[in-house]
Amino acid sequence: MKMSKRERAISIVNNQNKLETIQVRRDFIKIDSVLTELGDTRATLLEQIDIQESEFRTMQQPGAQLDLHRLTEIGGWLNSAAQDLQMLDRSISEAESALRIQLEKLAQLEAAQEVIKQKMLDERSSRWAELESQTERDLSELSNAKNLRFTELSYGA
Repeated sequence: MKMSKRERAISIVNNQNKLETIQVRRDFIKIDSVLTELGDTRATLLEQIDIQESEFRTMQQPGAQLDLHRLTEIGGWLNSAAQDLQMLDRSISEAESALRIQLEKLAQLEAAQEVIKQKMLDERSSRWAELESQTERDLSELSNAKNLRFTELSYGA
């Protein structure tokens, strides 16, 4: 059965929607991967900060040998790590926001896909109804022609 112009248009929109859904899912996976990496980097940085803070506190304990050079080095490193942590937190926040946007897009595309499916079903139902109606008309015409021919043969016309 040949597709109508409307069915072709719906099919094109359906294919475009499917392609966009695939792209959004790919983007979602990429963002999720970046978010995982950022989270891992953040966890590693926090572990290193804990280690450096522990060493810093140990050096400040009464009776501990005071190494001003190492103390200054740790203080500088902790200051730099705090800045890195702030940047990581901002990046994580941005990635989470981008992930939410992708989820919203995906939800919209899935809702659109349901509408498209329904339109396709409606169009097919309409086409089948047209075909059934046409078939009934054709059968009726055929039956009328047959009856007319039978009548002509019966009366010798």
